[in-house]
Parts: sequence; structure tokens; C-alpha cells
Amino acid sequence: MKGGLHHVWICLLTGLLLACQGRTDQAERIRDVPVTDEEKVAARLRAMNDAIARNPDEAEYYFRRADLYRQKGQDDQALTDLQSAVRLDSNEARYHLALAQQYRTQADIRKGMRAARKAESLGMEAPELYFTLGEMYLIVREYQQALDALNQGLRLSPFSPQGYYYKGLVYAESGDTALAISSLQTALEQDVAYAEAYNSISKLLLAREQYRDALLYLNAGTRFTPDDPFLYYNKGVAYKATDQLDSARQNYERALSIDSTLHLAWYNLGAMDLNDRNYAEAASKFEKVVNLQPEEARAHYFLALALRRLGRKEQAATHFSQVLALQKEYVPEATQALKWLRQPAYTPSQPKPAPEAISTTKPEPAKPTTPKLAPVAEKNPSEL
Repeated sequence: MKGGLHHVWICLLTGLLLACQGRTDQAERIRDVPVTDEEKVAARLRAMNDAIARNPDEAEYYFRRADLYRQKGQDDQALTDLQSAVRLDSNEARYHLALAQQYRTQADIRKGMRAARKAESLGMEAPELYFTLGEMYLIVREYQQALDALNQGLRLSPFSPQGYYYKGLVYAESGDTALAISSLQTALEQDVAYAEAYNSISKLLLAREQYRDALLYLNAGTRFTPDDPFLYYNKGVAYKATDQLDSARQNYERALSIDSTLHLAWYNLGAMDLNDRNYAEAASKFEKVVNLQPEEARAHYFLALALRRLGRKEQAATHFSQVLALQKEYVPEATQALKWLRQPAYTPSQPKPAPEAISTTKPEPAKPTTPKLAPVAEKNPSEL
């Protein structure tokens, strides 16, 4: 009898184990289904929409939803929600700081500064408040106020790479390169993977034609932050300046493999192709530039030159005309080129080398607008 009961218990236990294992396998299969960050944000956004529908006077809900909108890149909706949060609870400093940061994102610097000062007047003492203020003072070129705010933030958070980074930008813009590099190096001591600091140091060194030193920083940067396209772009600039053209091309292409919208890299590759008389490739690359940056007059001009050499006169004339419409660089040259194109027996001459685009960093927080392209500083820059 005992043996029979023992056999029954074994069967029951085996059945339970199999059943549990089946449920476990099913649970594992459910957990194995990946949930993307985008899906998580969308689910949270739906939840916040429901919460606001139930309680439209709760400021915190608008504040939280604004953060979700920011994660989705929906800046206008984020701004509207933060304004609603401030309107519903004007004594909450966090809302004013978030509003200041959103104004900064949307390049409305004066409103951002007012919102940040309001947060400070409400008693907020937080490093991110002073770093935000310091950055905005830098943008409007009030350098001493920027340093005061950044130093206040660093007193609260002495190991913050962000504070030293912005101090480096202040010194760079005010013309003190030595202090700028020192502050940027301190930022890297706090965070060895701070890509913006590597890029900013390299930009300063490239401007001083210290190409080997620039490459030392850029190589270190690509070791610690291998997915930053501007590090490879700036390496391309350094290699191009030292006539290492194959390495320059490889790094421009590596930058574009990470971010195909990096128009500066397309421009410089196009300039190299144009100088090599590879007009089809040059036209292809300059076309990408004008698609990404329609108001970039130089790219229109060089695209027109390449098209002219390919015998595509009508398309060339269109881009020469665009140069005239933009009224920026190369207006006299484009005017003359259009006259030549209209001559029935015109044969284009060989163009001189195209100037390269400037070195740059990742669009720096200190600049609310995308910088315009400009020729690399050369002793005798050649013009087309």
C-alpha cells in the first residue's frame, strides 16, 4: 500500500513539475518578447493622457507628460505642457527649471533665462539649474555671468563634467585657449567618455594647426565613445590638413556610417572628389548636402560646377541661380558662370580646388543654431 501511495505521489509531483515547467516556459517566452523604449514611452504617454483626462487640474501630470513628449522629440507639445504645469502651480521650482531647459532647447534663450531665475527665486539650489543658466549666459555672450553661474553649480557638484565643459566653452569664446583646454581636460578627468569635450579640444587644436595633438585627443575619444560621428569627422579634418587623404576619406565615411545626415562630411568628401576631377561622385555628394541644407550656397555652387563638367548645363544653371537667390558666398562667380553657360560654344575650364568645410564638434549646446559652413583656415585659401 505504501509503495502504491509512493508511486501516486511521484506521479502527482511529476505532473506538478511539468505543469510548472510549462508555465515557466510560457512566461519565459513572454519575457523574451522585446519591448522597445519607444513602446514604453508610448504606453506611459497613454497613461498620462488618461490621468489628465480624469484630473485636468493636476500640474504634476502635465510636468510628467512633458518629459515623455521631450523623449519623443515633440518639443512644442512639451513646451505647452510645461507652461500648463507652471500656470497650475507657479510655486514649484522644478516646473520652472524644466520650462527653462525646454526654452533653451527651442532656442528661446531670454524666456529660458527668466524661467531659470524664477526657479532660483523660489529657493532652488541645484547644479543643473546653474549649469543651465551658465549655458544660456554663454549663448548671449555674458561671459562673467556665465562663469559665476557655472562656478556656483560646481560648488554644489564639484565633480560634474558638464560644469567644466561649459567653462571651457566660455574661455574658448572669450579667447583664452589655454584655460579653455584646461577646463575641457578637467571635464574629461571627471568623465573619460565625454565626447563633446574631446571634440571641443580638438577644434581648438585644429584652429592652431596642432594636428598631431588634435589626433591624440580624437583617437582617445573614439576609444571611449566609438559611436560619436563628430569624432571621426574631426579626425578626417585633421588627416586632410596633413595630406593623409585616404585616412581623411575613411574617417568621413565612418562618420556618415553613424550619422548619414552629417552634411559637413558629405561636403568635404564632395570637395575631395571635385579636386580629384571625379565629377559624378562630387555631384552626388554635393546633392546630398543641398538636400540636407538647402540654404548652403557653397554646396549649390560646387554642385553646379560638377554638373557643368558633366555636361548637365540646365541643372548646373539651376544651382548657380540658387546661389544668386541665397545672396551669400560665390555670388560674383555664379553670375559669371551663368553668363558663360548661355554662350552657345562655351567649354568649361578646369576648376581650382574646392575649399574644405570647417572642423566642428557635435552641435554644441552653447550655440542655439546650426553653424554655417566656412572654409578651413588656410594661409592662401584657393577659390573656384
